[in-house]
Amino acid sequence: VAQHQRLFSESRAPDCPEDSSNLSSLLTRLCSERYYMSPEAFSGRSSSYGPLGAELKRNLTEQWSSAVRSRALVFGISTAALGSKDHEPTTKVINSQALQETLRTASSTAEETSRKIQELLRDSASFRTSLLPGALQQYKQMLELVNGSLPFGLTEIGLCHRFDDQLPPLTGCSSEVTHSSLVWFCSPRTSSQWMDYWAHQRLQWWRKLAVNPSDFNLCSMEDEVDKQRANQGLKIMYNFPWGTTTLETLWSLGDAPLLKMYPETPSKIQCRDGRKSVVPHIISISADLDRGMQAFLVNSLQLHTHSESKQKLHQRTVLKLHAALTPVKVALDVGQGPISELRQVQMPFYSAAVV
Repeated sequence: VAQHQRLFSESRAPDCPEDSSNLSSLLTRLCSERYYMSPEAFSGRSSSYGPLGAELKRNLTEQWSSAVRSRALVFGISTAALGSKDHEPTTKVINSQALQETLRTASSTAEETSRKIQELLRDSASFRTSLLPGALQQYKQMLELVNGSLPFGLTEIGLCHRFDDQLPPLTGCSSEVTHSSLVWFCSPRTSSQWMDYWAHQRLQWWRKLAVNPSDFNLCSMEDEVDKQRANQGLKIMYNFPWGTTTLETLWSLGDAPLLKMYPETPSKIQCRDGRKSVVPHIISISADLDRGMQAFLVNSLQLHTHSESKQKLHQRTVLKLHAALTPVKVALDVGQGPISELRQVQMPFYSAAVV
C-alpha cells in the first residue's frame, strides 16, 4: 500500500488564491461534507466527528499510543475523568437545581448566599484539565510492579477540559478535548538526557506522519517555566494557515509533583538509582489529539491543477493522508502473469485515489 492515500477528491475550475481564509473555509466545508467533523470543530469548541473523522481519530490515537509504548516499561492506565471534591478547583460540575434553590432563597443575606455557593462549589466534583494527577495517584502502586527500578512510564488517553484561550478566563467557556499523556519517571541524574530523548522522539513522530514535515516545529517555553514550576518546557507547534498552535507539550517537572502528592511519606516513594535511593524526577508529555487531527488534515490538503483540454483547466482538491492514519484503506495485489485487464482497472484508481 502506498505511503499516503487520497481520502477525498473534488474537481473545480481554478478561482481564488490560496490565502489562509480561503484554505480554512475550504477545509471546513469539505470535512463537513465528507463526514469528517462538524464545522465548529476548527473553532476549538466542539469535538463532533462523523464516520470518517471517528476512524481517523481512532487511528491517530492508536499511533500515538503505540509510539510511546514501543519503549519497555511503559504501562497503560485509566483514571476517572471527574475528580473528587478535595482536588484543586478547575471546571466544576454544579447541580443547577441546588444552585437555583440557593439563589431563590429570599431570607438569605448576601453573605449567607455567598457561603452556601462556596459550600456547593467545594462539595462538587471537578472535570480534569490534565491527565498528570491520575498518573501521580497510580505511582505508588506501580513501584511494586517495577521493583522500585527506574526509569518507567505511565501513559493514558482520555477526555479533559480545556479553557478557550481566546476568551477572558472568567467567562468559564471550556471545551472537551482528548488528551494523550506519558508521565516518565527517571533518575534526577539523567532527567535532562531523557528530556532531550523524548523531545526528539515526539517531534520525529509528528513529522513522520506528515506530508509537509517542516510545518511541525519544536519550541522552548522559557516564559512559562516559572508559572508551571518546571525546570524546562518544550512544545511541538503546527503552522496552521491562520496561526501557530501548540499540539504537544513536554515539561521537566523535577520531583515537586510527587512530593506534593505524597508529602507525609517521601521515603515510601523513593526508587533505586544505583546504590542510592532517590525521589524520581518527572517528565510530563501531553498532546491534544483533536488539534493534532486538525493539523494532519490541514497538512494533507493539496490543490492540484490539471488540464482536460487546451481550453479547460480544473483544480482538484485532494486530502493526502499517511496510510497509517487514513480511515479507508484499499490495496490491490496485481501479482504476476497475464492480468492486463486488472492492471487497466487498477491504474485509473491509482492515479485518482492513491499517490
